[in-house]
Amino acid sequence: MEIIRSYPTRQTSGFTKYYNQLNKHNYNVNLIREKACGLWPFILESLGVPSVYLKNKHGSCPICQAGKDRFRFDDKGKGLYFCNKCGSGDGFKLLQLYHRWNFPYTLQCVAQVLGYQSYYVWPKHISLYIKKIVPSSVTTENEICKQKKKLNSVWQAAKSISQHDPVDCYLKARGIILEDFPSVLRFHPSLPYYDEEKNLLGNFPAMLALVQESNGHGVTIHRTYLGNGCKANLPKPKKLMMPIRPGATKGAAIKLFQPNDEKLALAEGIETALAVYIATQIPIWATISAGGMEQIKLPDSISEVVIAVDHDESGRGQNAALTLSQRLLMEGRSVKRVMPSKIGYDFADMLVEGC
Repeated sequence: MEIIRSYPTRQTSGFTKYYNQLNKHNYNVNLIREKACGLWPFILESLGVPSVYLKNKHGSCPICQAGKDRFRFDDKGKGLYFCNKCGSGDGFKLLQLYHRWNFPYTLQCVAQVLGYQSYYVWPKHISLYIKKIVPSSVTTENEICKQKKKLNSVWQAAKSISQHDPVDCYLKARGIILEDFPSVLRFHPSLPYYDEEKNLLGNFPAMLALVQESNGHGVTIHRTYLGNGCKANLPKPKKLMMPIRPGATKGAAIKLFQPNDEKLALAEGIETALAVYIATQIPIWATISAGGMEQIKLPDSISEVVIAVDHDESGRGQNAALTLSQRLLMEGRSVKRVMPSKIGYDFADMLVEGC
C-alpha cells in the first residue's frame, strides 16, 4: 500500500517530462486496446487509481474529487465510467484525466502493465510500483493447469447439499425451500476466507456455485460464506475465485437449471434465480452481477427469455436488463422483463415476504 501512496499522481513534474521521451516508441493502439479488454480494474489499480473508485456502484469521482454519488465505474471490459460533471470515457481517458497524462504516455503505461516490453528500462522506483501481478496478457498452459487444480481441490472438498445443512438453512431463511438442489451448487463445511490484504480471517461454511462458460466448461467458483442461517459477517461474504484465465467469466453464468425447450429465465443472484424458479418452474441461470447480465451468452436454441430484474435504487440492474434485452431482440429472440414493484427488492426478498 505504501508503494501506491508514494506513486506520483495528478502532478506535472520532472517525472512527466522525464518520460515524455517514451512517446517516440510505437505501440499498436488497437492491439493494446484489445489486450486490455476485460483487465481494466487491474490496469487502473496498477497505475495508481484507488480500487475504491473501481467498484460497480455510485460514489465520489476520482477525477474531480467531488460528489458522493456522481461517479460510476461500469467497466464493461473497456474501463467505462461516467461522472455527472466530468462526463464519460474509457480506461485510457480515466488514466489521462486522473494523472493529467497525455495519450501516448498513457498508452505506454498500459502496454507496460500488460507485459509489452520496449528496449527502454524502467527506473527502479517505477519497476517496484508496476509489479507484474499478471506478468502477461497471455496465460500459459502451466498457469491454467495450476488454477484448474486449485478450483478442483475446492470443489472436491465440498459435497452435495442436503436437508438441514448450513446451505439448506441459509436458503430456507431466504424463503427458498427445495427438495432437490442443482448439481452446480455444493456445500463446503470449512472454507478459508482471506481479506483483500491476504489476511486469513477464519474458516467458514460456504455455498459454492460452479460458473460455466458457453461451452459448458467450468471456469471458476462463486462462494457465499455463511453464518448462522445468513451470510457470514465478513467484508465481502460473496466472492469469485480467480478464473482459469483472464476474461474467462465473460458471458459465463451459474447454470442452475438447464432448459429442456426454447425458454430460459435469467437473474443476477443465485437466491433471486432460485426464488424465480420456485415461482415459475422456468429453467433459470444466475449471471452473478449486472455486468454478467449484460454479457451473458445464450445457446442458439433459446428463443424466449424471461429476465428477472433487480429493482436497484441506483438503476444499475434495470439498465443491465435493458441492455441485454436490446441485444437479445436483435438476435431474434423474444424477451420479457419482470421486476418487483418495491425499490431495493429482488424476487428473493418478495418470496420471503410472501408477495
